Amino acid sequence: MKRKKFYSMLALGMAMTLVAGMPVSAAVSPDTGSTDFPVVGDTDTVVKDDNQEVVVGKDEDGTTVYIKVEESVDSNSTIEEIVNKEDSVTTQGGQKVEASEELKVPEAVEDKEQEATLKAESKEQFKNINADEIKADKAGLQITVTPVAAAVQSVAKAAAAKMAEQLGSGNANLLASADISIPNLPKGESVRVTIPMNNEKPDTSKYNYYVLHYDQVNGVWETLPATVTAEGIVVATFNSFSPVFVVKAEKQDNVDNNNNNNNNDNNNNDNNNSSSSGSSSSSSSSSSTDNAKATPVQVANTPVNPAVSPKTGE
Repeated sequence: MKRKKFYSMLALGMAMTLVAGMPVSAAVSPDTGSTDFPVVGDTDTVVKDDNQEVVVGKDEDGTTVYIKVEESVDSNSTIEEIVNKEDSVTTQGGQKVEASEELKVPEAVEDKEQEATLKAESKEQFKNINADEIKADKAGLQITVTPVAAAVQSVAKAAAAKMAEQLGSGNANLLASADISIPNLPKGESVRVTIPMNNEKPDTSKYNYYVLHYDQVNGVWETLPATVTAEGIVVATFNSFSPVFVVKAEKQDNVDNNNNNNNNDNNNNDNNNSSSSGSSSSSSSSSSTDNAKATPVQVANTPVNPAVSPKTGE
């Protein structure tokens, strides 16, 4: 009997130790943060101007890694205004890139140093989204936003480059990223979501912008129908939710112009070198001629006296 009581107390003690060792929010609510970016400590609730309640959680470094909009308000009219601005640009959607071996998301990143680097990249891209200002065009939705996991981040650059090539664009850069989830969106329905960027004012004269989405169910990278405004607000249409990346890719005309400028610069440098070489040769030849002209004719050092007769010496 005593032994049973001892074991019961031991089990209780172990359970309490495990709970005590967990972050407070993780112990209360397991969904406050992804596996890669667990929330440490309590979450903060912020009430926005439109009466939305936004829950914010931070990791051990104090970086925000969890945003949850408790219940979206109907922002359809606001989103319509954003999309219909004259300076807004509609991007291509529905383009797909099959996840070949190099684009397939691994189950985990084995190298710990590489994993740490990928997590840092993901957190930086997450910072570029003003996640607590995310809006949906339907009311009553819960929107959860966290940084993209390291495993997805590990192939995102290659996927963005492949998609840019398929769209006829040049170099592609990942501007911002997040893992967006709306668990209570009815199956088969789509929703438009705003993704405000913090540090990017799009230059559509030089770059193409698109929203790259990883379809985890089908293992496919695809672009989402989206609109990008001059203020850096992206409005993307979702019907499934997984990691998304806002990508900036150089326009092909701009790439061609840069290549032509580089070729012209190289040609000018070659011409300048040739001209310089020719000038050097000419200068050398001219210098040789001038030296020849300037060299005095050597004469005998015998004094000449016209008053002296050569025969008598008198």
